[in-house]
Amino acid sequence: MVIDEIINKYLNKEPLSNEELSILNEWKVKSSDNDNLLHHLEFLSNEKNLTRRLQKELDDTYYATRKKLENRKSKQRRMMFYRMAAASVLLVIAISSVLFLGRNVGPDNYQGNIQPGSNQAILELADGRKIELSPKVKNVVKEKDALINIDKGMVSYKETKIEEPNLEDSLVYNTIVIPRKGEYKIVLSDGTTIWLNAESKLKYPQKFKGNERRVFLQGEAYFEVTHNKKMPFIVETEAQELTVLGTKFNILAFPEESTVQSTLVSGSVKINVKESDKKVLLIPGQQAIVDKESQMLKVNSVDVTEIIAWKEGFFSLENVTMEEFLNRLSRWYDVKFVYNDDKAKELAFKGSVPRYDNLISVLDMLQAISPVEFKYQKEEIEVTMKN
Repeated sequence: MVIDEIINKYLNKEPLSNEELSILNEWKVKSSDNDNLLHHLEFLSNEKNLTRRLQKELDDTYYATRKKLENRKSKQRRMMFYRMAAASVLLVIAISSVLFLGRNVGPDNYQGNIQPGSNQAILELADGRKIELSPKVKNVVKEKDALINIDKGMVSYKETKIEEPNLEDSLVYNTIVIPRKGEYKIVLSDGTTIWLNAESKLKYPQKFKGNERRVFLQGEAYFEVTHNKKMPFIVETEAQELTVLGTKFNILAFPEESTVQSTLVSGSVKINVKESDKKVLLIPGQQAIVDKESQMLKVNSVDVTEIIAWKEGFFSLENVTMEEFLNRLSRWYDVKFVYNDDKAKELAFKGSVPRYDNLISVLDMLQAISPVEFKYQKEEIEVTMKN
């Protein structure tokens, strides 16, 4: 019997055999992380409104993963165990993290705290002026093409009524730049709303003119596009163009990553790969992945709630490796991860973790239920495999 099944029984007050008690005690004393994690889970299981949902999540994850374990070799079994333990514990964290926001739980050898990102950005106007944006900034900027309102952690555009020629060269562009450890919301002049993730950049016209609405994205953003069949909305990235009339979708297009991922939540979008003749029409629940180097295009069915979890306050671990997940943490917490063993990069987990918790708490949880440990240095965090 594996440890997470024993923990599940223990949390639900089910009787444990002597052998199970021995396994549980050995696991607890193996490290302070394990002991702290068990106390954390005990606290959660005592929350009456949480118990039934925790039980369902733990059971579903355990039995689904156990089935996969049956045909694996012993080494693969150990790896899948870590995935299974991660799934169980991280689902608990995702459901209940609101009870623990702000806790500084990190390892004893780490003094201090690393807080998550917040609403912050830099707005670059056409004339070169730069405005720092934060929840405390309130301002109204009058431009030729639009009235720009900055308030409550959001910037919104209202186009002027002055009629001008609908020529592309008359477009006046602004750029919003989201730093590491930042996020921001923007409403364009047509009513389209965009949520921008950390280390992202969006270039857009103050006022749309002509026969299209084209913006340029670097990084990750979630779009809710206002419908206008006469002016399709086009999002241009390094490797592709995405065209819509009115819909909701997420695009991930960071320069350092090898692919561009476009996920459709509602409506329909068309993907054109820039340097080839490849194109595809997505339906809700589909994700298009464009490989920047090979220009290959593939389409997968996905759970869109996992893709846009960042907008709702969580980091999803579904279908991402440890390296991809730590890249996201790096941008959000403005830290650098270095690997002493490349094996750690390919580890996989399931579930989700809180986006607004402090970093030390998140890494402490990961360390407790995975075969890696984190060593906190002055300017970087080392990722090593446990012995």
